[in-house]
Amino acid sequence: MMGEIRIWDLESGKQTATITTPDFTSWGIIKSHHYIGGIYALAFSPDASELLAAGMGPMNDPMAGNGKQTWQRFAWRDSRKTSQIKDGDNGNGLMETIEFHPSGKWFLMAGRMAQGKWNTALFDSASGALVHSIDNKMRVTDSAFTTDGSELLLAGATSQEKKKDGKYPDFGRLKRYRLVV
Repeated sequence: MMGEIRIWDLESGKQTATITTPDFTSWGIIKSHHYIGGIYALAFSPDASELLAAGMGPMNDPMAGNGKQTWQRFAWRDSRKTSQIKDGDNGNGLMETIEFHPSGKWFLMAGRMAQGKWNTALFDSASGALVHSIDNKMRVTDSAFTTDGSELLLAGATSQEKKKDGKYPDFGRLKRYRLVV
């Protein structure tokens, strides 16, 4: 199962929770027959009572990487799903980072878009509603808010270029956004 999360207590070394969700796993029925998808990012809420998971859900063609952009929220102490991305708020693609804003009012999910309108989106923490989204034309692999929450940093790449004169040219990107709230 590609949708399993296990949480351990660091002091005791004992497992304290197991969360299982089938929504991050799919069986490829076109070209390549295997399980694909998975959870690619996790984030605890600022008060540590909830856990967000982000990744890629159901798809027919595993080679296309066009699974459903997915996030789910769990009350992790009782291994219970409390909410998930609403149908219509998502497109298709691999989501690789999820991050709470320092205020706890919003969270961000980002990654690579296969089809849809966005690869980076901000959601309301209380309702899970999509607040704002953009397609910043790169595969986002990591994200961070500044400590004061005034800026968002996104790391990723547009593509890996071919070698030129024996070395790969720069292809990584760091995008910085000022947040106006």
